[in-house]
Amino acid sequence: MNRFLNPNSTMEWGARPPRALFSAPSRKTRTHRNNPSVRESPTRKMLAARRDQPHPRLACSLTSVFGLHVLFIAVAAMLVAAAQFSIIGLRAAESPPATIQVESFMRVTNAGPQQFELQVAVRKYTSSIHSNSVVWLAAVSHIGETNYYQRLQNHLDAQQLVLFEGILPPGTTNYSGKDLELAKTAARKTDADRSTLQTELADALGLVFQLDAVNYSRPHFRGSDLSVAEIQKLMRSTSKPKSSTTGKKAEQQENESFKQLIEMMQGNSWMGQLVRTGLKLVGANPKFQAIVKLTFVETLGRLKGDITRMQGVPESMRQLLTVLIHSRNQRVLEDLQKELRRENPAKNISVFYGAGHMDDLETRLRKDLSFRPVDQLWLPAFRVDLKQSGVSEFEANLVRMLIDRQMNLLLPTDGADKTKSN
Repeated sequence: MNRFLNPNSTMEWGARPPRALFSAPSRKTRTHRNNPSVRESPTRKMLAARRDQPHPRLACSLTSVFGLHVLFIAVAAMLVAAAQFSIIGLRAAESPPATIQVESFMRVTNAGPQQFELQVAVRKYTSSIHSNSVVWLAAVSHIGETNYYQRLQNHLDAQQLVLFEGILPPGTTNYSGKDLELAKTAARKTDADRSTLQTELADALGLVFQLDAVNYSRPHFRGSDLSVAEIQKLMRSTSKPKSSTTGKKAEQQENESFKQLIEMMQGNSWMGQLVRTGLKLVGANPKFQAIVKLTFVETLGRLKGDITRMQGVPESMRQLLTVLIHSRNQRVLEDLQKELRRENPAKNISVFYGAGHMDDLETRLRKDLSFRPVDQLWLPAFRVDLKQSGVSEFEANLVRMLIDRQMNLLLPTDGADKTKSN
């Protein structure tokens, strides 16, 4: 038998004994090991007790590593906090009001157990150059709950000027909110039996459409957008017609493409009719309704960055997105610059546009006009309650997995989730 192995110990055969027991026992210890009449010394009792305990070095090493790890994190956090406070302190005397860190204009939050909510930002900007005016970028979801549009209406009504989105009718230059309300009323009378695709989508999901919920008939609402003719001209200039098509024939093709686009948006094309049929099925089934809502919430909440730079998009669609977003944003910026150059510009200006426009608009606002974000409001557009609708966790995760795959193919190449500061 190995003379270093304690018969009462749980240590395996051949294992290395603790360092404290590594010296060879004396002759007297070997002689009287099994003799009960021999009284053991206190030292031997202590050593025997230590042999039966877990190795103290191992416990000490684990505790030390864990403790040092926690200590390192705590020290690092304090150093970062100290650095931030020192930077704030150094800049406090020489900088304008502190800016906020901003990312996307849409996000997804947990509104409760198995409840997910799409929130849209209304962001405030100031500039040391244009110190007399505050500019808000009021991003909007085109479908949402009535309470969402009421809160958005309250914000817009509190401004001195609202530059709103809305493609201008042919031959229109100045377009007010009252003009838009008159156009909405005329459209309802003309197409009383036919609703738009956006309205049917909102109805199927138990929501409302933006144009039906927001009251534009305010004197400080001013249209800031391109006309139909301007969009057609831009589409012709950005597209690459086939070599065999020139002159009037190419122009006719572009007009036909634009007409098809409008018909698709209004639901008059065969694709639109197919979508209408699907929406009827969605609206009749609460579970289908919740799944489609979840799809919208997760997809819109993950759209970050300039959507005109998404990967996997056909070149023709990319050109169309460039016209519909960048070119229209340029018109907004021009109208905003005109207002800021006035002798007495509006003190509070809100740019009221779809959330898909806002990343590019914010870049232009910061780069061209030196505005910086200082505050923001997050308004809940709509939510989905999976438990109440009978959607299982497996089904919800399946939807998210499919969305993840698509978003990995479509997200901008330059890092869509970049954080902007300063």
